Amino acid sequence: MLLAFKRETFRIRAKDLWLFIVFGFAKFGLDGFYMYAVNNTSLVSANLMQLLSPYFALVISLFVFKESITVKKILAVLIAISGCILATGILFSDSPVTNEGMFAGALSGLCDAIFITGSKIIMDRRYSPLTALFYTFLF
Repeated sequence: MLLAFKRETFRIRAKDLWLFIVFGFAKFGLDGFYMYAVNNTSLVSANLMQLLSPYFALVISLFVFKESITVKKILAVLIAISGCILATGILFSDSPVTNEGMFAGALSGLCDAIFITGSKIIMDRRYSPLTALFYTFLF
């Protein structure tokens, strides 16, 4: 429906095409690595590893957006991940954990951080959320 009435929503600049491709691959990696992690470790372990994305986002934003890493940000991330560890009970669980599953979960977290960073870049370039969503699933 939007394609028929709001074609400008789907127009992107050629120089930004690479962003949408990276954005699409990050979303694919986010979901794909997470599913692999769930198949090779417990759901709790996979989810916990995916929740490493704030660490990755913090480092990525340092380089991409030149944001400073403050003590508050580090404390916030440490408190958040500590809360996740305690809430999931992973320390006291006898759930199956494999290196491949944990690595895939961490890669899922990295892809999540790339996806979030890509979202910010795309929104800063004044694209509609519908445009971002359309091209995410296209690529």
